[in-house]
Amino acid sequence: MGRNLRFIPDNDDGVLVEISCRTIRALALMRPSRRLREITLGVLGRALEVSPLEVCGLSFLSNHYHSLLVVRNQQELTRFMQHFQSNLAREVGRHVGWFGPVWSRRYDGIVVTDEPRAQWRSLKYCLSKGYAPYCTSFMFG
Repeated sequence: MGRNLRFIPDNDDGVLVEISCRTIRALALMRPSRRLREITLGVLGRALEVSPLEVCGLSFLSNHYHSLLVVRNQQELTRFMQHFQSNLAREVGRHVGWFGPVWSRRYDGIVVTDEPRAQWRSLKYCLSKGYAPYCTSFMFG
């Protein structure tokens, strides 16, 4: 089975994209801890240096994460996600002693419409995951 095509329309003002990705076999490889939060923020900061874009919200649970990003085009998102996911997987694996793949598959990216109601709904969904057990949420302004 082939991969789903990804399309982000080019837009100088940016497009809001909802991203999610699950760990392999939904294993709890990302159990929240102070050290994992530091690792995640470090990897995120470096990924933002490599491909600057706007992060609206992040929510990490023990077996997956959600994020809302504003990107100008598909290449910007691809560059950011490649750096973020590969380095986060490497660091999470090192942190928990896992030697296999961390992600079950490529991330899912969904373009959110320009309607304010839809954008608020996506942000609320992303951040509401912070109330789940073993979850940490970050908000960037």
